[in-house]
Amino acid sequence: ILELMGAKNMPEEKKQELYQKMMETIKSRAMKRVFEAMPEQDLAEWKKVLEIGEQSQIDQFLSARKIDVKKFFLQEAMIYKIEMVDIAKSINK
Repeated sequence: ILELMGAKNMPEEKKQELYQKMMETIKSRAMKRVFEAMPEQDLAEWKKVLEIGEQSQIDQFLSARKIDVKKFFLQEAMIYKIEMVDIAKSINK
């Protein structure tokens, strides 16, 4: 993404900072989609599972409801990449 944005020559520290912000945005968007995909009657239980924080329980809970978090992450990463490239193109005109 950084290369497509024309930021490949950015100092390494700035690249890492930007990368962290991008990952936080993608994660936030993907988790929003998880909540949207979650049956309403399961939301309270989902919040409890998240509070416990046990990854195997989280995975099992999502799997039982056929919610594919990896797919959401990939989709959101692609959407974000397109958005960032479009922004960079408009700035570099």
